Parts: sequence; C-alpha cells; structure tokens
Amino acid sequence: MTKAIITFLCFYIVGLSLYGQTPHFERSILRSQLADPWSIAYGADGHLWITESKTYRVLRIDPETKDMKVVLDLSAAREFPRYDTLDVDDKPWPQGGLMGMVLHPKFTEGSPYVYLAYIYKHLSGNDFMSKLSRFRYDEHTNLLRDEEVIDQEIPGSNDHNGGRLEWAQQDGKYFLFYALGDMGAGQYSNVGRKNHAQDLNRKEGKILRNDFSSLPYAEFKSIPDNPPVGGGGNGGNDQNASLYEQVEELIFHSMGIPPDIVQLDSHFVDDLNFDSLDVVEFFMDVELEFDVLITDEEMERTLTVRSLVELLQRKIE
Repeated sequence: MTKAIITFLCFYIVGLSLYGQTPHFERSILRSQLADPWSIAYGADGHLWITESKTYRVLRIDPETKDMKVVLDLSAAREFPRYDTLDVDDKPWPQGGLMGMVLHPKFTEGSPYVYLAYIYKHLSGNDFMSKLSRFRYDEHTNLLRDEEVIDQEIPGSNDHNGGRLEWAQQDGKYFLFYALGDMGAGQYSNVGRKNHAQDLNRKEGKILRNDFSSLPYAEFKSIPDNPPVGGGGNGGNDQNASLYEQVEELIFHSMGIPPDIVQLDSHFVDDLNFDSLDVVEFFMDVELEFDVLITDEEMERTLTVRSLVELLQRKIE
C-alpha cells in the first residue's frame, strides 16, 4: 500500500511539473519588410513559403539560418500595371493579387509541386480574371519552374476574391479546394454586380474542388452542391438576388418598367419618367418590400436607382 501511495505521488508531482507551468514562447524575427505577404505555409522541406500579393513573388525562408530566396517572380504574368503605384484617380487593384499557395502533400516524396492562385488579367472596371497553376520546384536551382495552368477562367474582382487553397484526401484521392468569393456583389463599388453565389452554373461564391486523381488535369466541381436559397419571388427575402436586382424587379412590379430598361444610374424622373405621385407611391412600396422606414428628406435626396440601392444597403446593414 505504501509503495502504491509513493508511486501515485511521484506521478502527481511529475504531472504538475509538466502541465502546471505556463507555456513559454520566444520570438525571433526571421525576416522583416516583406511586401504585402498573403499566404504563409510551412513545407515538409522545413522551410516557410510566402506569397507577396502585390509584387507577385514567392519567397522561401529557412527558419534556422533566416536565409531568404525568391523562388518565383510572377510579375511578368500580370497582364496589367501596378495601379496602386500609379498617380491616377481610378486604381482598380484586385483584392489579393498573388493569393493562395499550397505545397503538394507529397512534396518531399517525388511530387515537388507548388500550387498558386493569382489574378492575371484586368478585363474592365472591377472585373478581373484569376488563374490556378502548379509549378515544379527545382531543388538544384531553388526555383519554381514549368507552370502548368489548371484553370484560367476563374472570375476575379477588386473585392471578395477569396483565393485560399487547401488539400484534402478522400478514398485515396487528393482534392485541391479553392475558396472563391462572391466578387463583392451588391456592395460599395460592386453594388450593381449580380450575385451568382447560388447559381450552380457559375463559379462565384463557391468552394471549387479540383480532382487530381488524373494529374495534371483537374475536374471542376463546386462544393457544396446545394440548390439555390429561396424560391424566387420579388421580395427582400430572396437571398439569391442582389439589392440591385430586387429594386429592378420592384420597379417592374410597381411601375411596369421592364428590367432591361432600368440601369444602375437611371434617374427616376429624367430616365424612368416618374412623376411626383409615382415617386411617393414607389417609395411606399420600397418601405413595405424591404421593411424599412424612409424619411421625406431621404426620399428627396434619392434620385437614382444607385442612390436607392445604397440607401437600402445602409438601412438593412
């Protein structure tokens, strides 16, 4: 019995020494003055891998020696200038730039591949195009080479691009997941952009799953494969429509004006031919439809479809 008590006390004391202490962390600066780091991954090679969103560089840092190597410079693949460095009024820089990065799960076991998501093309306004590619790491030159484009038709924007990458394995297959945002649809400078997050035929607002069981090709899937939210209708409860679309539909139902005539900058009186009575009746419909209260002063200042959408956005938020 005495021996059992002594043994218990020994384990108790050891347990206190191991778990009763406050964890101690020491901080050391590996590298400073990085240019807009976006994604940081610790690789199986024992190095930190970092993407710089605006310079479009990929860095590889040795945590022991603190040595840093630029293993890839994708700035030449960016088919638009560094708007953020130019002295111009309109600077449509995409949110992110060079974004997500993951290393192949068997990076040190014969598959030295690095996967990158980046914006490469400016279409117009806030519209961009993104690309998902893989690169082979050459351990002799310490460089990423031989780009293989997996998907170059990924929508991009100046807002809500997403861009995160993650691996998962199921039934012996490797899947690469790409989190794609809703492009900022329905808010701020994208207030007129349609929200396609619940449209299963569009990539916006989805988790994209790429099947790499037959490399190098990828099979596009969207996860979750769920039906659209809501059953249509013209009310503020339709989650599948942006505020702009809902206002368009309300103008049609209230005033009989087809949506193809209504533009974001349409003036209620000058373009849509509302008279003073039409304005009052329409804004009463707006209050009922969106369950908001609009004062006379706000109604007098709200002259266009855009200003109405922005007013509703503020009130709903």
